[in-house]
Amino acid sequence: MRISTNKESLFSLIILVFFSAGFIFHLIPFTRKLVLPLTDISILVSNILVMYFVLQKQDNNKLFYWSVLTFVLTFLTELFGVRSGLIFGVYHYGDTMFLKLFDIPVVIGMNWVILMLGSYSLVQLTGIRQVYVPVLSSVLIVGFDFIMENVAIKLDYWQWEGNHIPLQNFIAWFFISLLFSSILSFLKVSVKSKILISYFLVQLAFFTGLRLFFIIE
Repeated sequence: MRISTNKESLFSLIILVFFSAGFIFHLIPFTRKLVLPLTDISILVSNILVMYFVLQKQDNNKLFYWSVLTFVLTFLTELFGVRSGLIFGVYHYGDTMFLKLFDIPVVIGMNWVILMLGSYSLVQLTGIRQVYVPVLSSVLIVGFDFIMENVAIKLDYWQWEGNHIPLQNFIAWFFISLLFSSILSFLKVSVKSKILISYFLVQLAFFTGLRLFFIIE
């Protein structure tokens, strides 16, 4: 059953309201303490709903299989990265995201999927030649991570050894995104989704706003 455009628009509006409220609650120390324990649940529910809407718009199973594969492999990459320090650098996840498997938040693999689909969909929307889409969407992903990192540390999503974010982390983000985005391109899956783009941009605005706030706090 297909999702109507009106339902997509309504859900995009709900995403905007939800993150706007979350942003305001994060600005106030008292309410920040109240909403941080809800981080896992809110991200998990949001991601599941976004994927539901996106998968309903597809005519084949390619995107579903890609999403499952990407979720599993990025989760395993994170697991190996935390245990070895060889991929992203030496880091560990904090206590804010508490729904974990082998010390890795369950939502991490799903977040990789959502972020890559969002950036890919946004770049596709520009009409640029398909051969360039994986590269540009990976650059966009790295930019997203650059903005998010300091906020994630402040909110104890994760912590870096020596409180230093290594260049290695951004390089890893680029090549991991490039690999899975290239697979998506090879499968010739079009993911021009209003919901994905809205979700990506709202999250980007959320972390950009918090980063600026924490700088002047």
